[in-house]
Amino acid sequence: MDQIELECPSCSTMLELDQGFAGGVCRCFNCGTLMTVPANPGVEKAESLSRPDAPGAPGGGRPESPGGGRPESPGAERPDSPAALAETTVEIEAEIDEDESAATGVELDETMSLAEQDLAATTSSLDVYVTASGKRVNVGDVNQVPTASARRKKIKAVAVMMFVGLCLVTAGFLVLIGFVLFGPDDETTNPGDDPAVAGLTLDVNPYTDTEARFMGIDLEETTALVIDGHDLTQSWKETMRELLDKVLERHNSTNQFQVYVYTDSGVSVYPEKWPAKISDERKVELNDMLDGLFTISFGDSAEAVRAAITGRAEQVILVTSHRPEEKELAKYRNALEGDEDLKSFDAVLIDAEAPDLVKLTGEYNGKVMKTTAQALDKWREEKPEKP
Repeated sequence: MDQIELECPSCSTMLELDQGFAGGVCRCFNCGTLMTVPANPGVEKAESLSRPDAPGAPGGGRPESPGGGRPESPGAERPDSPAALAETTVEIEAEIDEDESAATGVELDETMSLAEQDLAATTSSLDVYVTASGKRVNVGDVNQVPTASARRKKIKAVAVMMFVGLCLVTAGFLVLIGFVLFGPDDETTNPGDDPAVAGLTLDVNPYTDTEARFMGIDLEETTALVIDGHDLTQSWKETMRELLDKVLERHNSTNQFQVYVYTDSGVSVYPEKWPAKISDERKVELNDMLDGLFTISFGDSAEAVRAAITGRAEQVILVTSHRPEEKELAKYRNALEGDEDLKSFDAVLIDAEAPDLVKLTGEYNGKVMKTTAQALDKWREEKPEKP
């Protein structure tokens, strides 16, 4: 509910009260003064209230004649007989009753006894108060008069919005200064674009690439390819088989290869002993091995990597679409630390992200090349047909 603001006429305390009490009376919480509640606070002010018979109250008490006693009516003649005196006394008492009735606001009934009339007049006079300007106000039961509380300090919404806006502008200015003074240099790259963190993205068609590379990774003279058999038998089986065939055919005269495929049944390897040049006859045997693979869950990549590292290959390339777990990476590291002949440990990620694997390959002179199965299918369709 809306509040009325008013000032106590006695102690000058700023008060507030519900709008519903406008035009009534209230009491100051600080000094206890009874006062009026202006009906129009913007124009009127609160006035203190006091009893009519209180000393100093406006209109309080009865006026006395210079000689004391009741004042005589102007022009009144003194009675010259007992009967006339009796009539005059009755008239004076009637006038007194009318005066008391007007003063107290109580209509005295002639049928009341004198005691009842005095009680009614006295009770009514207790409810009537007068303002400093002489207005009479019927207060009623003073115990039911509401108490006005201290006015609460209000912060205007506009001031709040201005303060918040100023804070935001200041904060933005400080952030801008901090960025200019302490921000990254222009040459600094986004960590997500750093090959040492995210790996490289394959941008060359591996089917038509004539360089000595596998999926964009430079080949050493002897290379062990460790391929995830779960993926090989699923989404990119035919794509990878054709790519292997193309790479082995292209670099058969200069490079030696060994292929490890891990499944939930174990690790299959060809050739079994060590890397060798893959002749047409050996390619048939390799394809036969790949055809016989079937898996329904992931195999142990760490076991396959360890087997490849302990072979005679100078380079190990892991091909997977699975992000190695921390324990797998620990096994990779243990195997890598025990081989002094290994020149590089590389990886190809298909539809996967593995920052920890990127970091590990970087420690062993290798890199991670990323691509997608969709990109491989597209490149596969673009390859030149055989004459």
